[in-house]
Amino acid sequence: RNNVLNASTLGHACRLPLTTLNLAWTTIRDYPHFLTQLPTQLTALDLSGCEHRLAELLSSFADLPLRSLSLASACSVIDDGLNGLSKIHTMTSLDLQFCALITDLGMHSLRGLSNLTHLKLRGCTNISNAAMHMLQSCGRLQELSVGGPPGLDLSSCYKLTQAGCQVIGQLCSLKSLSLTHAWGTSDAAI
Repeated sequence: RNNVLNASTLGHACRLPLTTLNLAWTTIRDYPHFLTQLPTQLTALDLSGCEHRLAELLSSFADLPLRSLSLASACSVIDDGLNGLSKIHTMTSLDLQFCALITDLGMHSLRGLSNLTHLKLRGCTNISNAAMHMLQSCGRLQELSVGGPPGLDLSSCYKLTQAGCQVIGQLCSLKSLSLTHAWGTSDAAI
């Protein structure tokens, strides 16, 4: 069960010089209005478990100096929403775990995130080998993790196969890799 807050109440908090705002598993009444009030110095935002339609709102974050954004388990995140995120050039960490509606098309829109060092894709069951080519444009990518040890975590990315692993093998900055439940891979892929 999510907390329920009014946008006006949160608006008061947003007048503070916040750099980090965690609204995970929170339902916000008048959500679009609230997003226009976010602190302009915000560098970290957690909207995990958000139940609101985010696709058209994510582009409003482009003017913020966000370095970290978590949308884990935000079931309304779709490919179109990722287009808006591609304009946040300060982004170094993006958590999309269990955003099951994201496909390869959405992943390709993230190519503009050249400063990305951490990307979490665990449970994104609709991405495949084609999405791995996007990772090549993220030359600084070091981690794709679940919040545990650093590494590339593609757990439960069922459509990933040997071909996708070959692309991953070209990521020179990568520190560790998890392919748990990536059933399309094999010994030869590793």
